[in-house]
Amino acid sequence: RQEVRPHPPREPELEVEVQVLSYDKAVVRGKAKGAVKLTIDGREVPIDLFGSFQKDVAVDPDVSYTEIIAVDERGNARKIKRSVKIASPLSPDSK
Repeated sequence: RQEVRPHPPREPELEVEVQVLSYDKAVVRGKAKGAVKLTIDGREVPIDLFGSFQKDVAVDPDVSYTEIIAVDERGNARKIKRSVKIASPLSPDSK
């Protein structure tokens, strides 16, 4: 007799791209495969039938990242943080 083991919990797949438009505005877009709920900085964002999402976000000058969380129907969550700062001309990573 074979023992049936439950599959380990697996969070949704999450791809995120952030486009910083100006010092106070950015667009967060991506795909959340297997997710039933998605939040960006605590605000729920709609996901289309293909798992795609897009949201304009206001950038707080005191916060350097945005947090995206995708949750599947079992409550498993995947969290990603992305920078929303415009690279300064003096910063070494702006080459």
